[in-house]
Order: sequence, then C-alpha cells, then structure tokens
Amino acid sequence: ASGGSLGHPARPDDRPAHVTVRNDHWEDLTVYLERDGSQFRLGVVEGNAVRTLPVPGIYLSRGTAMYFVAKQAGRETHVRSAPFGLYPGAQARWTLSLSHQESPVIVVDDGS
Repeated sequence: ASGGSLGHPARPDDRPAHVTVRNDHWEDLTVYLERDGSQFRLGVVEGNAVRTLPVPGIYLSRGTAMYFVAKQAGRETHVRSAPFGLYPGAQARWTLSLSHQESPVIVVDDGS
C-alpha cells in the first residue's frame, strides 16, 4: 500500500513549498507569487521582520519561471524577485532590501 490516507495514494506533488522572507523595509508588504501572468497572494510580512510563508503546491509548476512580488498597500510600486523555479517541498529565502532592485530568490532545499 502507498503512503496515502484512507486508501488513497500519496500525491507528493501536492506538497507546499515554503519561502522565508526577510523584509528590510519599514512598511508591511504583501507577498505574491507571480506565474504565467497571474499573481497569487501568499501573505503579509511586517516591516523589519522575517516570516515563512507557505506556497501551495497547486501554484507550483515545473519548468515555468516564477517571481515573488511584494507590494505595500495603497501604492503602485513594488519589489519583484529575479525569476526562479520552485518545486513541491522546496525551501527558499528572499530578502526585500531597501534598494528596490530585483533581488534573487535562494532555493536552499529543492524538495527532493
């Protein structure tokens, strides 16, 4: 039998990934995952704080470039990450620096 519950097979690709976001800004920022032109809200990271946010497995896709986007409520400006790939079970880090430049996402565990 497989590792699923109630007789259903386990679906490892449904596992979420996680991103630990360090916000060096004073303002609270809402973090989104952007993929294929759509944005998916992940959560809020308070100013000068670190928070780990889950990225639901349904948003992850192999071979598609993704970006994290951080926005301050009521403002048009935002911070966007460099493109990256993220897989089910992966752990990543993203630092929102004060220099509003494109910042890299560091995948510290690829989920395998």
